Amino acid sequence: GFHAIVEEVALREADGEYELLRACPTDLEFDGDSKGFEGAVGFAAQDDGEIYMLGLCEGNHCKEGKKGKERGNGRVVVMKRNQGGEEGDCSWETIETLELPKTADFQDYSAISVSSSGKVAVTSQEDSMMWVGHLSGIVDEDTITSANDLEFQGDGELFNFPRDENGCKHVFCNIEGVHWIGEDQIVAVSDKMKSNGKQPNECFSNDQSIHVFVLP
Repeated sequence: GFHAIVEEVALREADGEYELLRACPTDLEFDGDSKGFEGAVGFAAQDDGEIYMLGLCEGNHCKEGKKGKERGNGRVVVMKRNQGGEEGDCSWETIETLELPKTADFQDYSAISVSSSGKVAVTSQEDSMMWVGHLSGIVDEDTITSANDLEFQGDGELFNFPRDENGCKHVFCNIEGVHWIGEDQIVAVSDKMKSNGKQPNECFSNDQSIHVFVLP
Protein backbone atom coordinates (compact mmCIF):
# COMPACT_ATOMS: atom_id res chain seq x y z
CA GLY A 1 0.00 0.00 0.00
CA PHE A 2 0.92 3.68 -0.02
CA HIS A 3 0.09 7.04 1.51
CA ALA A 4 -0.76 9.85 -0.93
CA ILE A 5 1.48 12.93 -0.77
CA VAL A 6 -0.32 16.27 -1.06
CA GLU A 7 1.81 19.04 -2.53
CA GLU A 8 0.82 22.67 -1.96
CA VAL A 9 2.34 25.05 -4.48
CA ALA A 10 2.34 28.77 -5.22
CA LEU A 11 2.31 30.09 -8.77
CA ARG A 12 4.76 32.85 -9.63
CA GLU A 13 3.29 35.52 -11.91
CA ALA A 14 6.72 36.70 -13.03
CA ASP A 15 7.77 33.55 -14.88
CA GLY A 16 4.73 31.28 -14.75
CA GLU A 17 6.62 28.70 -12.72
CA TYR A 18 5.59 27.38 -9.31
CA GLU A 19 7.32 26.76 -6.03
CA LEU A 20 6.61 23.96 -3.58
CA LEU A 21 5.32 25.25 -0.24
CA ARG A 22 4.90 21.91 1.55
CA ALA A 23 4.42 18.22 0.84
CA CYS A 24 2.39 16.32 3.44
CA PRO A 25 1.28 12.67 3.49
CA THR A 26 -2.27 11.55 4.16
CA ASP A 27 -2.91 9.25 7.09
CA LEU A 28 -5.19 7.20 4.82
CA GLU A 29 -3.31 4.25 3.36
CA PHE A 30 -4.37 2.96 -0.05
CA ASP A 31 -4.21 -0.70 -1.02
CA GLY A 32 -2.11 -1.70 -4.01
CA ASP A 33 0.18 0.74 -5.77
CA SER A 34 -1.78 2.80 -8.30
CA LYS A 35 -5.34 3.81 -7.35
CA GLY A 36 -5.32 6.78 -4.98
CA PHE A 37 -6.84 10.27 -5.11
CA GLU A 38 -7.76 11.53 -8.57
CA GLY A 39 -8.99 14.97 -7.58
CA ALA A 40 -9.02 17.32 -4.61
CA VAL A 41 -10.45 20.66 -3.50
CA GLY A 42 -9.34 22.71 -0.51
CA PHE A 43 -11.22 25.00 1.88
CA ALA A 44 -10.72 27.07 5.01
CA ALA A 45 -13.34 26.44 7.71
CA GLN A 46 -15.13 29.33 9.39
CA ASP A 47 -15.63 27.56 12.71
CA ASP A 48 -12.03 26.59 13.53
CA GLY A 49 -9.92 28.37 10.90
CA GLU A 50 -8.32 25.09 9.83
CA ILE A 51 -7.59 24.01 6.26
CA TYR A 52 -9.58 21.04 4.94
CA MET A 53 -9.37 19.03 1.76
CA LEU A 54 -11.86 16.83 -0.04
CA GLY A 55 -10.05 13.99 -1.79
CA LEU A 56 -11.86 12.07 -4.53
CA CYS A 57 -10.85 8.40 -4.66
CA GLU A 58 -10.24 7.01 -8.13
CA GLY A 59 -11.64 3.58 -7.34
CA ASN A 60 -14.97 2.62 -5.82
CA HIS A 61 -14.75 2.06 -2.04
CA CYS A 62 -11.32 3.83 -2.34
CA LYS A 63 -10.04 0.45 -3.54
CA GLU A 64 -8.47 -0.97 -6.68
CA GLY A 65 -8.97 -4.28 -8.44
CA LYS A 66 -12.39 -5.96 -8.52
CA LYS A 67 -13.67 -4.06 -5.46
CA GLY A 68 -12.67 -0.75 -7.04
CA LYS A 69 -14.91 -1.44 -10.05
CA GLU A 70 -18.11 -2.00 -8.05
CA ARG A 71 -20.08 0.86 -9.56
CA GLY A 72 -21.91 3.44 -7.49
CA ASN A 73 -19.57 3.34 -4.52
CA GLY A 74 -17.70 6.60 -5.00
CA ARG A 75 -15.99 8.07 -1.96
CA VAL A 76 -14.81 11.57 -1.03
CA VAL A 77 -12.44 11.72 1.96
CA VAL A 78 -12.59 14.82 4.19
CA MET A 79 -9.14 15.60 5.64
CA LYS A 80 -7.72 18.29 7.93
CA ARG A 81 -4.21 19.63 7.54
CA ASN A 82 -2.09 19.18 10.65
CA GLN A 83 0.95 21.43 10.75
CA GLY A 84 2.94 19.10 12.99
CA GLY A 85 5.22 19.91 15.89
CA GLU A 86 8.56 21.66 16.15
CA GLU A 87 10.09 19.34 13.56
CA GLY A 88 7.71 20.78 10.99
CA ASP A 89 6.16 17.43 10.12
CA CYS A 90 2.75 17.83 8.53
CA SER A 91 0.00 15.42 7.59
CA TRP A 92 -3.58 15.22 6.38
CA GLU A 93 -5.82 13.65 9.00
CA THR A 94 -8.97 11.84 7.87
CA ILE A 95 -12.06 13.40 9.48
CA GLU A 96 -14.74 11.42 7.68
CA THR A 97 -15.52 9.73 4.38
CA LEU A 98 -18.51 10.94 2.36
CA GLU A 99 -20.38 8.56 0.07
CA LEU A 100 -21.28 9.92 -3.34
CA PRO A 101 -24.96 9.31 -4.15
CA LYS A 102 -25.58 6.02 -5.98
CA THR A 103 -26.60 8.10 -9.00
CA ALA A 104 -22.88 8.56 -9.67
CA ASP A 105 -22.82 4.99 -10.96
CA PHE A 106 -19.26 5.09 -12.30
CA GLN A 107 -16.51 2.55 -12.83
CA ASP A 108 -13.92 5.16 -11.91
CA TYR A 109 -13.75 8.78 -10.73
CA SER A 110 -11.30 11.21 -12.34
CA ALA A 111 -11.91 14.78 -11.11
CA ILE A 112 -13.97 16.92 -8.73
CA SER A 113 -14.89 20.60 -8.56
CA VAL A 114 -17.10 22.52 -6.12
CA SER A 115 -18.61 25.88 -7.10
CA SER A 116 -19.16 28.85 -4.80
CA SER A 117 -22.84 27.86 -4.49
CA GLY A 118 -22.06 24.26 -3.55
CA LYS A 119 -22.62 22.64 -6.95
CA VAL A 120 -20.37 19.61 -7.33
CA ALA A 121 -19.04 18.13 -10.56
CA VAL A 122 -17.48 14.65 -10.53
CA THR A 123 -16.21 13.13 -13.76
CA SER A 124 -15.50 9.57 -14.87
CA GLN A 125 -12.80 8.85 -17.43
CA GLU A 126 -13.92 5.28 -18.16
CA ASP A 127 -17.60 6.18 -18.59
CA SER A 128 -17.04 9.61 -20.23
CA MET A 129 -19.70 11.08 -17.98
CA MET A 130 -20.17 13.73 -15.30
CA TRP A 131 -22.30 13.70 -12.16
CA VAL A 132 -23.60 17.05 -10.90
CA GLY A 133 -24.94 17.35 -7.36
CA HIS A 134 -24.91 19.64 -4.34
CA LEU A 135 -22.80 19.78 -1.19
CA SER A 136 -23.99 21.52 1.97
CA GLY A 137 -21.72 23.66 4.14
CA ILE A 138 -20.19 25.67 1.28
CA VAL A 139 -19.77 29.44 1.80
CA ASP A 140 -17.80 30.14 -1.38
CA GLU A 141 -15.21 28.33 -3.50
CA ASP A 142 -12.56 28.78 -0.78
CA THR A 143 -14.60 28.54 2.44
CA ILE A 144 -16.82 26.09 4.32
CA THR A 145 -18.86 26.73 7.46
CA SER A 146 -17.56 23.59 9.19
CA ALA A 147 -16.27 20.17 8.19
CA ASN A 148 -19.23 18.77 10.14
CA ASP A 149 -21.65 20.46 7.72
CA LEU A 150 -20.33 18.77 4.57
CA GLU A 151 -22.95 16.43 3.15
CA PHE A 152 -24.15 15.52 -0.33
CA GLN A 153 -27.79 16.50 -0.80
CA GLY A 154 -30.21 14.80 -3.18
CA ASP A 155 -29.41 12.37 -5.97
CA GLY A 156 -27.91 14.80 -8.46
CA GLU A 157 -27.92 14.39 -12.25
CA LEU A 158 -25.85 12.50 -14.81
CA PHE A 159 -24.53 14.01 -18.03
CA ASN A 160 -22.78 12.31 -20.94
CA PHE A 161 -19.82 14.05 -22.48
CA PRO A 162 -20.57 14.39 -26.24
CA ARG A 163 -20.46 11.12 -28.23
CA ASP A 164 -19.54 10.60 -31.90
CA GLU A 165 -21.84 11.59 -34.77
CA ASN A 166 -23.88 8.42 -34.25
CA GLY A 167 -24.35 9.23 -30.59
CA CYS A 168 -22.74 6.01 -29.41
CA LYS A 169 -18.96 5.92 -29.17
CA HIS A 170 -16.92 7.84 -26.60
CA VAL A 171 -14.81 10.64 -28.09
CA PHE A 172 -13.93 12.31 -24.77
CA CYS A 173 -12.14 9.27 -23.34
CA ASN A 174 -9.56 10.81 -21.03
CA ILE A 175 -11.21 13.53 -18.91
CA GLU A 176 -8.84 14.00 -15.96
CA GLY A 177 -9.69 17.50 -14.75
CA VAL A 178 -12.82 19.61 -14.29
CA HIS A 179 -13.55 23.08 -12.89
CA TRP A 180 -16.65 25.26 -12.64
CA ILE A 181 -16.26 28.57 -14.51
CA GLY A 182 -19.92 29.53 -14.16
CA GLU A 183 -23.09 28.17 -12.59
CA ASP A 184 -23.77 26.04 -15.67
CA GLN A 185 -20.39 26.02 -17.37
CA ILE A 186 -17.33 23.85 -16.83
CA VAL A 187 -13.84 23.60 -18.26
CA ALA A 188 -12.47 20.07 -18.61
CA VAL A 189 -8.99 18.77 -19.40
CA SER A 190 -8.13 15.58 -21.28
CA ASP A 191 -5.06 13.44 -20.72
CA LYS A 192 -3.08 11.67 -23.45
CA MET A 193 -4.81 8.78 -25.17
CA LYS A 194 -3.64 5.36 -24.00
CA SER A 195 -1.25 3.74 -26.48
CA ASN A 196 -0.82 0.22 -27.89
CA GLY A 197 -4.45 -0.22 -28.82
CA LYS A 198 -5.77 0.19 -25.27
CA GLN A 199 -8.26 2.80 -26.50
CA PRO A 200 -10.12 3.10 -29.85
CA ASN A 201 -9.08 5.61 -32.52
CA GLU A 202 -12.06 7.84 -31.74
CA CYS A 203 -10.33 8.85 -28.51
CA PHE A 204 -7.49 10.59 -30.35
CA SER A 205 -9.48 13.61 -31.56
CA ASN A 206 -9.88 15.19 -28.11
CA ASP A 207 -6.87 13.96 -26.14
CA GLN A 208 -4.36 16.37 -24.55
CA SER A 209 -6.74 19.32 -24.86
CA ILE A 210 -8.95 21.72 -22.92
CA HIS A 211 -12.71 21.81 -23.44
CA VAL A 212 -15.49 24.15 -22.31
CA PHE A 213 -18.99 22.74 -21.86
CA VAL A 214 -22.33 24.35 -21.01
CA LEU A 215 -24.85 22.19 -19.17
CA PRO A 216 -28.15 21.76 -21.05
